[in-house]
Amino acid sequence: MTKHVNKVELIGIVKSLVFKEYNSGKSLTTMNILTIYKEYNSSHRVTAWDELAKDCDMLLQEGDTVSIEGRLQNSSYKDKEGNTKWITQVVAYKVENLSGRDEEPVDVPESTISDEDVPF
Repeated sequence: MTKHVNKVELIGIVKSLVFKEYNSGKSLTTMNILTIYKEYNSSHRVTAWDELAKDCDMLLQEGDTVSIEGRLQNSSYKDKEGNTKWITQVVAYKVENLSGRDEEPVDVPESTISDEDVPF
């Protein structure tokens, strides 16, 4: 029997970080992580929930290098014109700050992807 695994591992730079706490008691941190391969930049949406979300909010800042383990999740929404748009994101279950405490965060390089290209 074949076992199917949905696992993602990323190492990249925190481009943006937003923390929200909901009335239900749930917490959510949404991050855009920039990965660079040769001359190609890619932006990845990463979400962390509850205690991990709180840890990310306290321990990460823009420009930090992070290691993320999680799973891929697809979702959709309707844009203003009623068209269905799909989003693929990483739902994190492990986040590690690879920037040393004594180091300054690195400058986030200019991406070839503009914020208008990312629907979130």
